[in-house]
Amino acid sequence: MIVVVAILSTLSLVVSRFLVQGISSYESSKKGIDMEQDAARVMRDFEYSTRALTEINTANATEFSFLRYYDLDSISPKENRYFLDNTIFKSGITEPFGTPPLVIYPEGNEQIHYLIENVDSIKFQYFDDNNAEIMTPINIPNVRMVQLTITLKSTGAENGSITQITKVNLRNFKKNL
Repeated sequence: MIVVVAILSTLSLVVSRFLVQGISSYESSKKGIDMEQDAARVMRDFEYSTRALTEINTANATEFSFLRYYDLDSISPKENRYFLDNTIFKSGITEPFGTPPLVIYPEGNEQIHYLIENVDSIKFQYFDDNNAEIMTPINIPNVRMVQLTITLKSTGAENGSITQITKVNLRNFKKNL
């Protein structure tokens, strides 16, 4: 009887250990998949808002801001800004104040949106009509395409980090129509 109890106890320990490892592996994989999906969502949102921009205000490796109309009734476009704040990738939208041509975009009116956390790095790259990268300092009138690269720090995914890249053609800046 003691032998049967010992065997069952050992067997129970082995089975429970496999279950714990399986659950841990599942949770780790799920976190990685969730990070991938969040990054893909951010990239789609970036593509959507950037594609129809009308004017670029700031273009450097860590910040990109531009003007964009969101509806047909607007007299002036809104200012959009994408940037990294510590480990959080954010966007800011500032409503215009005044009437054209005396429109200003007060910094205090910027509404900040948290897009994704655990960001290790971001990089904006800019390209001209020939798809050649524009080096710093960025000559804004030559920008025709923007590439965003985001690298996320792992919060449990086994591969350590996740990188997403998107390139957006600026349709309002095309010359080869």
